[in-house]
Amino acid sequence: MERGKKIVEYVKQNKAYVLVMIIASIMFLVQMSHVVLYADDLTLGHIAKQGMAGAIQHLFSNYMEWGGGPTPFFVILLFFVPLKVWKIGNCLMIVLTMIGIIRIISFHYKQINKAMLALVLWICVYILNIGIASQTLYWLDGNIAYVLTAFQFFIYFYYLYSRLIMKTETKKYDTVLLPLVAFFAGWTGPQAGALTVIISVLLLAWVKWVRKEKVKPIYMVAVVIGIVGFLVYYLAPGNNARMLQVYPEFAEYNLFEKIYYRMDSVWTILFNYVVSEQASIPFYLYIVIGLVLSLCMKMVKEEKKKWITKGVKIVSVMLLVFLVLNFVIAMQGDYNSTITNMIFRFEPILAHIKENSLHFDLILPYIITTLVMVATVVLSYYISYREKNPLLVLLVLGALLGQAMMVLSPYSPLRTTFITIYLLWLAIVTLIAMVKKYKVSVVWIITMIVSTIFGLNIGIILLISYAIIYYMQEERTRRKVPCFTSNCNYCCFWSYYFCTLQRNGRGIQGK
Repeated sequence: MERGKKIVEYVKQNKAYVLVMIIASIMFLVQMSHVVLYADDLTLGHIAKQGMAGAIQHLFSNYMEWGGGPTPFFVILLFFVPLKVWKIGNCLMIVLTMIGIIRIISFHYKQINKAMLALVLWICVYILNIGIASQTLYWLDGNIAYVLTAFQFFIYFYYLYSRLIMKTETKKYDTVLLPLVAFFAGWTGPQAGALTVIISVLLLAWVKWVRKEKVKPIYMVAVVIGIVGFLVYYLAPGNNARMLQVYPEFAEYNLFEKIYYRMDSVWTILFNYVVSEQASIPFYLYIVIGLVLSLCMKMVKEEKKKWITKGVKIVSVMLLVFLVLNFVIAMQGDYNSTITNMIFRFEPILAHIKENSLHFDLILPYIITTLVMVATVVLSYYISYREKNPLLVLLVLGALLGQAMMVLSPYSPLRTTFITIYLLWLAIVTLIAMVKKYKVSVVWIITMIVSTIFGLNIGIILLISYAIIYYMQEERTRRKVPCFTSNCNYCCFWSYYFCTLQRNGRGIQGK
């Protein structure tokens, strides 16, 4: 009875949040109802007809001959139950991710509007590039290989984060459950498994050296078990066997040759929105960069240490120049191709090395974009350090590493970008909570990004719209009339230019 009362009270206090989650979940399930089996699903379904013995036999043969992860085994198990179970489970993974990240954010920012964050997350899910969504959210085998592995990583991350940062009570079952969750998070796939190791180690380092707190042995053990889980995947004979069978030439390369061979494909997926389909990595990544930049420009004004102020400003200017250059590219003028080549001409490095034709112009785009990634991580760390919680920097770093590590893989189709996009979603809502706290003006930066990704015409329309809103807000403020735009987080720097109208010899000044 007591638990039931708490649930009812929670629903009453968060009616909008609960409503958004229910409506969006139903819409997602309606979409899932139209998903059918195809491709590898049919092969694994045939194996499922052999029963549990066939499933276990395939698990071992797959581990020895084709891959190190258990995901095909999980797919086979799902054929033992109605397909609706997977469809509901898929929705549940998305919902639990949202509940988890919103709970973390609301722990740090008590007054945050949970409904707003949930709405942003669902919009991110619904606008995801169809090429990525069709091979992850709406494909049984791809869903288990990418969405489930990302979810396994997140559950482990949330579990560890809640104990170490949120200081939730350590339970008796942690001694068994946490290492188990850690093992299966490590033994998932190349990206989620590697991030399980990297992010958990960094989280422990934050607690030990930044917060200067002791870490209980159980959490150290969990991290070690997570590493063991990843090694079980990484050292599987099937990984090497598959490489030799499908990509024999790549298998013969040394570490540096593999990186040089794959850099152009990986960097293109990360940054080249010019050739990328909409709502893929560059779209979400640029929003994160813009929000990080806007926050730092606000927070650095209150920084007391001059050397940090100078450093943050230099890094911020570098990111701002990068975004402005992308904005210029979107204008499609005569100078467009020159700037595009300077930033996005990712040519195969290994081929030029072998031909002795490598020159500075070819590696300049790699230098620029690598510096952008480093700068974004540095500013994210600065924000996390100021906020006294590591959430943002871990999400941003994890997102970038999630795709950058694909230089060690012989190929990276669009579906491999899911875990990066997944973490970028979480980073975006985390940044929105911070923006709300500091009342940061981000309209100008978001307008520039939207203009870059979707075209200049939309950007101009947005600019004029915000200029009108700004004018209305200033006019009503002057006349002391309540304004429905009073919470628009102020206006943008270009709107300021449009709105600087002369009235009585004085320009309208932005807040």
